[in-house]
Amino acid sequence: MAPTATKNATKSKPAKPSNPSLRKAAEKSGIGFYGDPSEIIESLAPAEVVRVEKISASEIDSDTIICGIEMLRPSPENPRQHFDPEFLKKLGKSIEENRQLSPVLVLPKGEDGKFEIIDGETRWRAAQAVGLQTLECRVVNCTPAEAAALRLISANERNPLNAIEEARGLQILMEKHGWSQRTVEAKIGMSQGQVSNRTRLLKLPKAWQERVISGEISATQARELAPWIEYPEVLVHLEKAFQRDRKHTKSNWSRAVLSAAEEASRPLSGHFYMYQNMGNKLAFKWEKHKDELQVVKVDGENRAFNVNLWSHLQSQGLKEQKAREATKAENEKARIKSDPKLSAAQQKEKTQKMQEQFAKKLWRHKCAWLQQRIVERIPKLPDWQIVQLLLVFSVNSRAGRRYAIYDEVRGKKTTSWGSGLSQGERAQDVFSMELEGSLIVARLCLVQFLQGPFESYESDTPSELILAVAEWLQVDPVTEWKNSEEFLELHTSDQLRQLAAEWKLKSNGLTSPDKMKRSELIQWLKIDGEKAKCPNEFLDQGVVRF
Repeated sequence: MAPTATKNATKSKPAKPSNPSLRKAAEKSGIGFYGDPSEIIESLAPAEVVRVEKISASEIDSDTIICGIEMLRPSPENPRQHFDPEFLKKLGKSIEENRQLSPVLVLPKGEDGKFEIIDGETRWRAAQAVGLQTLECRVVNCTPAEAAALRLISANERNPLNAIEEARGLQILMEKHGWSQRTVEAKIGMSQGQVSNRTRLLKLPKAWQERVISGEISATQARELAPWIEYPEVLVHLEKAFQRDRKHTKSNWSRAVLSAAEEASRPLSGHFYMYQNMGNKLAFKWEKHKDELQVVKVDGENRAFNVNLWSHLQSQGLKEQKAREATKAENEKARIKSDPKLSAAQQKEKTQKMQEQFAKKLWRHKCAWLQQRIVERIPKLPDWQIVQLLLVFSVNSRAGRRYAIYDEVRGKKTTSWGSGLSQGERAQDVFSMELEGSLIVARLCLVQFLQGPFESYESDTPSELILAVAEWLQVDPVTEWKNSEEFLELHTSDQLRQLAAEWKLKSNGLTSPDKMKRSELIQWLKIDGEKAKCPNEFLDQGVVRF
């Protein structure tokens, strides 16, 4: 059917585009439902890239044509790729009932005898959906680059493109029509950073692009994936997390992306947990392999994304480390064996002496522990036991200490023996006190007897007496003993490892006990052995003669 001329419809003020990234160009163009493309064609012409033939307003505003549906064809460069069937039916019905409000912009007839659509493919599809035969069109004489820019801006003005479609429109302008990011910034109104971020989305896997199109994830969230396009394993791990729990992944998107990046890479500093090594430090120097390891900072930490090379270097480093440790141990054994200053008998004597020293330290600690348990029981003991204990301790007590306690009970602030009372007068005061006061003094005396270390020169509590009283008061180390840093400090590194073996403690997952320093062993046993049972060395420790 031959196209026929008709008068232009009355123009109305165009609506502002809802997409802010293209608002500048749309406002500059004035294209709306009845917009004029001549101004935007002039503004979009990148003179440094393509030569643009100037088009006068009279040539564009002359006449519109009525064109058969079959005479129109969509452009392969249209950035919009998704059309909602329900929306097309509603739009088609609106055109049918209220007439077409805005003409379809088309290029001049091509070799196939059809007009390629610049702007209006949605209306063309809507007309087909309701069976319309013709559409009002306007022929625009412009370059292919101008047509591509016009499609991008007008499509966003009417019904904003999704981020992937917008990226496709920008890609067409740059790759097919030679526009630079700088030209896009000047002519379209998007910054070079926005253009770069948008076009990188096209490199995402198809599944993630579809989620952007469907709105399942936002363009902002998709932009966080762009830096990891070169590391597809990150997107694979994120895909697994997304499938496990979409709601949680979306609500913690930035953390989920970082977690996926950490799973797809290997650490290059500090302690780390690995299924094969269980817990280790980095066993090689990575700086000279930086490029090969594909080192990237993840959350401020250098990590290697070449996992295979990392595993190879780590395995090789661990073997070399074990070999060095074995060599060091052999050299130490050889040194001890060949050392003329220390014979086998001397070494045995030295070992025996160290064991005796440890036994003394352990017994001092046990006596102090028993003393404290006895003191804790004194307030709860019945009067008759207090009297018995007082008699026991009085046999070994040194003169004067009980009188100092008596002065404290009476409220006298005496700091020396010469406070105006003779020893006889003090004794007379003691006997003149009531029974209740005497028992108070007795309890204080018992506590005082237990204040000093038992092996001191003025000790009132020899080790035999401490052990006997503790047994009489039924002090039970099995149930009352508690692990403490003070107890652990008595041990050497080897003794601490033996203690860990007795308690059957497992490694802390970072470093094996053989490689821990003494301070690290103490802290490990203090935490992991908090509820450990009383060790055999404490239970078996008897009276040690000094």
